[in-house]
Amino acid sequence: IPSNDDMDTSELSLDPKFIDFLPSDQVKEEEDLLLDEDNNINEGEGAEPYISTQLLKARLHDLLEDTENGSFVKMFRGSASYIANHRGTIAVYHIPGELLAWEGFPGLMDDIALTWLLGMKIVLVAGCRHQIDLRLEEDEGADRGYSGKVMMSSIRVTDEDTLRVVKEEAGFVRFEIERRLAKSLRLHGGLVKGSESLVGNVVSGNFYSAQPFGVIDGIDYCWTGFPRKVEVERIRQVHETNDIVLLTSLGVSPSGEIFNVNSEFLAASVAGAV
Repeated sequence: IPSNDDMDTSELSLDPKFIDFLPSDQVKEEEDLLLDEDNNINEGEGAEPYISTQLLKARLHDLLEDTENGSFVKMFRGSASYIANHRGTIAVYHIPGELLAWEGFPGLMDDIALTWLLGMKIVLVAGCRHQIDLRLEEDEGADRGYSGKVMMSSIRVTDEDTLRVVKEEAGFVRFEIERRLAKSLRLHGGLVKGSESLVGNVVSGNFYSAQPFGVIDGIDYCWTGFPRKVEVERIRQVHETNDIVLLTSLGVSPSGEIFNVNSEFLAASVAGAV
């Protein structure tokens, strides 16, 4: 605030970058505190209270110091080394199917988009076990034998009927993640001036091959499989274009057969390979 000697007191100059937004209850407390401490308040009947220029200057000086030494600045300084160390590195995120129904799922996609914006190369592995369980519970009364049941090490027996359910639910989870994450990527990328080329895409494809789980302890796991090979070079090519790789639990064998792959095991295999 300029002094009275410098310019007309009717003019007020503030740098917009120092303007802070406070909750309404905090604003009321600050107003009460200012009025209580000011010795120049009119106490006559019908008079409007006013705040002295000196006291307002002191309050603004404190505000500027809090802004310069605030929690955000301290947090940013403390995280700067982590941002520098992880820029350009690869992060593999496993997203269970339960998270799609979580109220914090949009915020999770925003956080993943933020790590992408900070320069990390992202690989997402989407699971759909929760959605499959809900679908199979509808046919719980039917005699399906081992079909669809989760056996050892959280591995599901996948027959042809169960595989069809897996295909449908894996596709649903994939497009839900793509839809929400694409919005977050465009939001965070669009915040940067002149960042048209910074807006990334979510790319899905056959970035790994699978092979059958086989017969264990006399139980044929049918179309259940596990990762055979991770196409690391293809994943790196996608990352070179500043895009995000999205993998589902459906893996294809070299002969064209589709297998239901455990998403947790897939995420661990991809992380080890890349």
